[in-house]
Amino acid sequence: MAKLDQARQTATGGTIADLRSAIAQAQQISRSNPRWDETSRQITRWQERVQTVEDQPILNRADQLASPGTPEALRAAIAEADKIASGRALHGQASSRISSWRQRLQQIEDQPILARARQQARSGDLNGAIATASQITSGRALYSEAQNDVSTWQQQNQVGTWLSQADQAAAAGTASGLGNAIAIARQIPPSSSRYTAAAARI
Repeated sequence: MAKLDQARQTATGGTIADLRSAIAQAQQISRSNPRWDETSRQITRWQERVQTVEDQPILNRADQLASPGTPEALRAAIAEADKIASGRALHGQASSRISSWRQRLQQIEDQPILARARQQARSGDLNGAIATASQITSGRALYSEAQNDVSTWQQQNQVGTWLSQADQAAAAGTASGLGNAIAIARQIPPSSSRYTAAAARI
C-alpha cells in the first residue's frame, strides 16, 4: 500500500515523466501481492494517459490535414492517423477517423465513374453503362449504389432482348410463331418501363 500510495502521489504531477515514474514505482509491487490486481489496473490507467498525451497531437494533426477535404488532404490525414498503433489508447478513435476519411476519399474517386455510367445509360448504351459502373469494386463506398444501378440496367437489357426475340418470333406470322412471341413477351415484369409496350404487342 505504501508503494502504491507513493506511485499515486508521483502521478499527480500529470506529466508524461510523472506518469512513467509512477508506473515504474508501481511495477515494483510483486505480482503475488494480494493488491496486485488493483495495482495492475492503476498501471493500465496511467499507461493509457501517457499514450493519450503522446498520441493526441498526432490525431489533431490528422484532423487538420483532412479539413480541406481534397483527395490529397484525406490521404495525408489517413497516413498521419495510421501512426497510432494498434493497442494504443487512441487507436479506436484513429481507426474511426481513418474509416470515415477512406469512405469520403472513395466517394470522391468513384462518383465521376458512376456519373459517367448513368450518362451512358441515359443515352441508351446500357452495356457501356454496366461495364463502367462495374469498375467500382466490392468494398468501395459506392459499390452498393453502383450495383443497384447495374441490376436495373441488366434488367432493362434483358427486357430489350425479350422484346426483340418476341418481335422476331411474331414476324413469321404463324400460330406457333405468335404463340412463342406471346410467351416471350410475358416474361417482362410489370415493374419494367417497357411493360406497356409488351402488353400492347401481346
